[in-house]
Amino acid sequence: MDSIVEGTLYAWARTGTGDWLASVSFSIPTGNKMGRLDLDRQWCPAAAITPIT
Repeated sequence: MDSIVEGTLYAWARTGTGDWLASVSFSIPTGNKMGRLDLDRQWCPAAAITPIT
């Protein structure tokens, strides 16, 4: 996955190994660009999250 999309951040959680996960909802385009995949409260690694500037 190399698309950058906007989303909504709901929560942060720390794993047992000390890493951070973000609970986010977002929509990504399909490979053929003819549809979208909506993900609701998906857990993603903190490195995948960038604040809007």
